Amino acid sequence: MPTTVFLLALVAHLGADFLLQPEGLLRARARGGMGPYLLHGGILAVTMLVFLHAFGAWTATIFALASAILHAVVDWAKDRLRQKLGPPAGPGLFLADQGLHFFFLFFLAGRLAFRAETRLWAFYRSLLVPPAVETSLIKASGLGVALADRFLLVLVAYLAVVFGGSVFVRELLEAVRVTPRETDAEDATRRTTSLYIGLLERGLVLTLILADAASAVGLVVAAKSVARFKELNEKGFAEYYLVGTLASMALAVAGGVIAKVLLAYL
Repeated sequence: MPTTVFLLALVAHLGADFLLQPEGLLRARARGGMGPYLLHGGILAVTMLVFLHAFGAWTATIFALASAILHAVVDWAKDRLRQKLGPPAGPGLFLADQGLHFFFLFFLAGRLAFRAETRLWAFYRSLLVPPAVETSLIKASGLGVALADRFLLVLVAYLAVVFGGSVFVRELLEAVRVTPRETDAEDATRRTTSLYIGLLERGLVLTLILADAASAVGLVVAAKSVARFKELNEKGFAEYYLVGTLASMALAVAGGVIAKVLLAYL
């Protein structure tokens, strides 16, 4: 039970942090004031309730409120340190921030007494792993338990690597001050293009690692290099490309390896 609650909480956290936090809210946080943090905390609390209400409405509410308050405090402290220390501290602060969020969710999931509402959770579980699929997997692989947890773990890996990875790579590029020479319009276009390429790249590499096809990762790098071959003649872009690509690949590979190790224990 605590494992399922923790994984659901991670999905809610990653969704609220990376999918439900628009750029406007991030800019408002940079200007100071507690308003943006309270709004973000509220979004997180609602997301937590949506994912955890099948484990007791009252317990889920306590969990959601506690996690939202802790989340807002950690974010506020990280932003203040980021302003004080500057861009070089960005990647480290991002990892510390996410590590604290994960720790608090793990702590709360283990301390609160969750009790699943059997019929409601059975319904949601059937959406995660349809009965027919579950039966086929049990017959094919011998996996008789924790199929929903395994699905949630893989979902956590994709959210963290694909979407969380975008924030980490951006922080890293700002920290090392690697930027190509271009106009503002070209910069905006390149950033948007690079964002979506990065999302696809990390998603594909993570899929290859999980599918035991790590040897094909080199093809992804080769295809990307061919597409950007002419632009690599410009030193600024070449540095930007190498740092971004290597960081993106490293995150995807590390995320895939960690997910495979954890899946072996479920």
